[in-house]
Amino acid sequence: MDRRVASYLDHAGRELDRGRGDVAEGLEGEALRAAERLPDGRGERAAVLAFRARRLRAADDLEGALRATAEARALTDAPAATLDLRLEEAQLRLALGESGVRATVEALVAEGGAPWAMARAQALLARACEAEGDVEAARRAEAAGRRLLAGGPPPPRELAEALGIAPQPPPAAPASRAGRGPGPPPRATARPDAAPRGGGSGATGGPGPRVPGSGTGGGERADRARWDRGAHRGPEPPATAGTTASRTVDETAYAAALADLDALVGLADVKRQVHRTAQLLRMRALREAAGLRVADVSLHLVFCGGPGTGKTTVARLYGRLYHALGLLGSDRLVEVDRSGLVSGYVGQTATRVNEVVDSALDGVLFVDEAYALAGRGPGDFGPEAIATLLKRMEDDRDRLAVICAGYTREMEAFLASNSGLASRFAETVTFPDYLPAELVEILERFCAAHDYQLDGAALARASEALRGWHAARDETFANARTVRNLFDDVIAAQADRLLSAGPRGQDIDPEEMRRLRRADVDAALAP
Repeated sequence: MDRRVASYLDHAGRELDRGRGDVAEGLEGEALRAAERLPDGRGERAAVLAFRARRLRAADDLEGALRATAEARALTDAPAATLDLRLEEAQLRLALGESGVRATVEALVAEGGAPWAMARAQALLARACEAEGDVEAARRAEAAGRRLLAGGPPPPRELAEALGIAPQPPPAAPASRAGRGPGPPPRATARPDAAPRGGGSGATGGPGPRVPGSGTGGGERADRARWDRGAHRGPEPPATAGTTASRTVDETAYAAALADLDALVGLADVKRQVHRTAQLLRMRALREAAGLRVADVSLHLVFCGGPGTGKTTVARLYGRLYHALGLLGSDRLVEVDRSGLVSGYVGQTATRVNEVVDSALDGVLFVDEAYALAGRGPGDFGPEAIATLLKRMEDDRDRLAVICAGYTREMEAFLASNSGLASRFAETVTFPDYLPAELVEILERFCAAHDYQLDGAALARASEALRGWHAARDETFANARTVRNLFDDVIAAQADRLLSAGPRGQDIDPEEMRRLRRADVDAALAP
């Protein structure tokens, strides 16, 4: 599964569980667009459609959920996933009152599968039999489902209820175990009243799921209806969720930015810091929308780290978050370095800085290699650029976020070069070098994004080279840029190998065009 698509769907699932279906739908759209950009995104598109079915089911659009499930199944090849989607289709058809569901589920049971999937199939078969009035067959199906789960870990609550399995008591308090370990998980057991299902309370006094129409209360029928339509896939949305924040926070854009952040390779500490800052700023927006007093915040940041560590990418994500939270008027990022700010003539530096800041208003100004603005000796206009920038950072703090980036040691000297500089920045975010395994993952992503694939020998040789470069690196090591250069050299070597062999381009097997071999990597690494 593509990491970006998976991140979108993960965040969409959280929003759906919080009752924010509109935000989940927006993230679902982002996931689908990301999947459609993949050279071979069949599995990713199937996952998005399966999520769409879940979202529509939660909104009681069962016909739409059925269509999405069928589309997802058409794109799915894995047997276990296909079985799950076929059960979803049968469950939705049953909820819609379609005929022939019992025969469909009986065929699935006959094909067999994993115990939990077959237990779910038996529960669904029981409901289909009940719909036809065949109570005895329904009881047999429920008993078969309980046998499949006996001796295993407890099933999901809704499946347990549908099969008449007694709820498990909470685990004993640690003090009562006298130093013993947590012990094995509780095993699934049938309720004593699971067999006689003609109505009324069983021997344990628990209500249990009953056959519809047998005299049970409306609450139990509602629970059974929720199982039939598949609402067990997520909690019911709270009635009041999301009403306050919608006036100030673009929830979809906010969640999409965080999903893109989480999809990045590595940067675990950076991600945690961005999430913490985003939550603080989101709470500020919620408080403001509720009419509460809020503290002033600075949007200016310092990024420290070597080249190719994702600083510009994360700066763009900060811009998207600021815009989604209503703190900036756009998510635009203007990138500049010393050459764009400092003039060689008296009186022109301040003008140049003001022009650049004006172009970045309502967005993010990203100053790369900001340490180069520090004075280089008499007659240098870098300090003038810093002074002018400082004034604009304060004057336009409600319309501008300035992010200054550079090497860690040099940025410390830069912040010390002006007495008011360090206090203008809210926090410093440190970007570490990528680990060797992360560099390899970045290379594989470059390949996948351009419809290439390294064979085993090529991947091993590239991994060896990346490990060596990482071990010998200094502060100028270019991280992801180094990987991109390697990728460009490898595909150039492949093109030379294939076209120098004799056949015309249209005669080359497309699969061979995709394949990157050890010889291509060796050629790219040659002096």
